[in-house]
Amino acid sequence: MRLNVRTVACPAALFLLNACGIFAEEKQSQDDAGDQADDACPRGECRALPDYGDLGMVQSAAFLSVGRAPITWATRIAGDCDAEGVKVYMELVDERGVFRGTGIEPGSYAIDGAELDIETCGICLRLLADETTDHPTCYLATGGTLTLTSTEDRLIGGLEAVTFQPITCFEFERIDNGCSSAIEHVEFETEIGSIEN
Repeated sequence: MRLNVRTVACPAALFLLNACGIFAEEKQSQDDAGDQADDACPRGECRALPDYGDLGMVQSAAFLSVGRAPITWATRIAGDCDAEGVKVYMELVDERGVFRGTGIEPGSYAIDGAELDIETCGICLRLLADETTDHPTCYLATGGTLTLTSTEDRLIGGLEAVTFQPITCFEFERIDNGCSSAIEHVEFETEIGSIEN
């Protein structure tokens, strides 16, 4: 069976984030503050900041779907003025890209070569803004390093110097519109859950 990473991981990861109650308190405080005008948000037309800097250890969620190969990890970069913020999604796909021939194992992996194409990536790393609107904005990683120290039971690791360029959300084609984004550093540690298909 050929796995379609495009259609499986993102909706399920969002479901997991919401089901686990992650960021519920943060969203409630934003809801209590009321809606703010779109022009008050600094994300602008690119819908993602050019550099998120050092995010440190983030709250996140990870799951392994029964019968499907990828481990999906997700977190939210909270916005100061919008409840949605920007989501970061990563699918670790067995027997593709850097994991071909080795499986998904602890180690340090460069995000380059096959990792830059959604059809071949073993590390499929994306940003997604405005996910619940009619006009979501997507970015795909163009460089950086993933370090994994645990891939059994718990997903532990970090990302360094990751850069992103915009892509179309459904065809996954590069967009040259002058936008870009980056994350200098982020760490994660979370249990790998399971979602029945």
